[in-house]
Amino acid sequence: MEPTREKLESAKALSKSTSEALSKAEQRASAARLRFDEARLELERAEADLQRVENESTAAEVQLKSAEEEHSRRLAQVRNIKSEKEREATSESRGKDRRAQPAVRDVSPLLFDDDGRRLPFSLPYIGPISISTSVVHGRGLVASRDIEAGECLFITRPVLSANVPQSRECFNRHSRCPTRYEPSYAGELEGYAEDTLLDELTCLSNILEDEELQTCENLDMARRIFGAFRAQMSSSDSAPAVHEMDVLLATGDHPVNLDTSEHYIEDEEALGIIRRNAFGPDFHNFDAIARRWTQTWPQEECFYNRILGVYPLAAMINHSCCPNAIRVFGTVPKSEIGTTVIDEECTGKDVMIVHASTKISRGEEIVWSYIPPCGPVQRRRHMLKKYGFVCECTRCAKELEVADKLIPTLETPDDQKPLIERIELALSNSGMPNECQRLLRVGYSTMYIDYFNAALRNMPNKNERGVSDLLKLATQLHFSFVQCNNACTEHISILHLCYELVSITHMNAKDGGERTKTTNLIRFWTEQLKRAHMVRYGELGHNLELVRKAMKHTQLVLRSDGGFFRVGCKFI
Repeated sequence: MEPTREKLESAKALSKSTSEALSKAEQRASAARLRFDEARLELERAEADLQRVENESTAAEVQLKSAEEEHSRRLAQVRNIKSEKEREATSESRGKDRRAQPAVRDVSPLLFDDDGRRLPFSLPYIGPISISTSVVHGRGLVASRDIEAGECLFITRPVLSANVPQSRECFNRHSRCPTRYEPSYAGELEGYAEDTLLDELTCLSNILEDEELQTCENLDMARRIFGAFRAQMSSSDSAPAVHEMDVLLATGDHPVNLDTSEHYIEDEEALGIIRRNAFGPDFHNFDAIARRWTQTWPQEECFYNRILGVYPLAAMINHSCCPNAIRVFGTVPKSEIGTTVIDEECTGKDVMIVHASTKISRGEEIVWSYIPPCGPVQRRRHMLKKYGFVCECTRCAKELEVADKLIPTLETPDDQKPLIERIELALSNSGMPNECQRLLRVGYSTMYIDYFNAALRNMPNKNERGVSDLLKLATQLHFSFVQCNNACTEHISILHLCYELVSITHMNAKDGGERTKTTNLIRFWTEQLKRAHMVRYGELGHNLELVRKAMKHTQLVLRSDGGFFRVGCKFI
């Protein structure tokens, strides 16, 4: 029994000590749980603080990124403005350095190649103009200083030109009946001319693709011309990065660097560039040329020096129905063979001569009309559809405001009066400002000219009253042209008509007083003719003999049937 009691006591003691140990363990565990909870709370507070700091950091990063983007945008704007100014300054300075020539005062050697005179300047000639990308339509030419009417802006040869004999050969070969004209011939002839330009462009592309087989001269020529052609592309991604004069003229010390992908242009895209930017016939349109070639087939004489050419610098000029620049086409004289700027292949080739038709202020954009300017506003807008824009120039806006007042006049066929007389009556009763009346007269000037010619044919005795009435009306049209489209071909034609009418009046004068009056009128219209010619063709060296020669030339071309085919020099 004693051993059993001892074991029981020992077990109780062990149990008691175990209970005490367990109690102490529970106390330690409880303390540990308390510390754990405190640590968890501390961790949660730390995580909350960390999340808050991260949120603040993210917000700060967003603000910083936004600030950096704004800074980059403003910096890019400043750089673009600075780059544009530097580019314009560089372009102008390069032009001055490379073409440091005095202002061109006499372009007559390019018009009359019959006296063997040399050019008093080198080609190309660049006057007081610069390239700008800040004009209304994105790219254009602006005046680099104040310019007077008649001052030469630039003279340049085409970088690509349709071969006239080749175009005529294609036209006659493919015409269904070479001796009978058909209305579709005009479009076909224009297509043949476009195809010759595409062929030339393909030849240039082949030269660039086969660099290893080409001479340095051929590669240099191909890069320059191809680069000038690409400079006309409207997409900034496709066009050269810098539109300097040298690029557009296909000249300069360094040709355009073209990537391999830029050695080729799809025919459809190239054709679009040609149709938007190339310059077609300057006096007769394709319809008139096709008619003439049909009538004269199979004679060798084709009468035309040019029918289609690519002038990238001129293509930079934007459109306006009220222009401040005017162009004519001349030819490089044979006397220039062997000069440093002209080779034998260039002589006889056409050149574009551009003069200011009005005063132009420094920074003002150079503009001209893409279409014949003598048409009503709705007709002009229809003709401009091929260029993909609607003209919103001052002339169009003013004509649209008042054109509705003339529509009833044009739609009264029962009236026995000639259309021009009805128009004049409507204008006099409309209360329109003189400026608007003059713009409308210019829009209908072709009808006016037809009216004058018909009136003269139907006036066999040239009676004084009838001639006087015509002269008054023609005088109104002259001052209309001075306001809008000064020195255009229609204006020159009207001036010759006024001189013709006042000459008739002078011959019919019955006494000394009338003769004195008509003599003064002759002097007045002679001076107007002289001024208009010295705007259209420049100062002609202030040589009165050259001015008279130009006046006789335009009179024959514009006021005589078939006059264009009777003159040796094919310019107007």
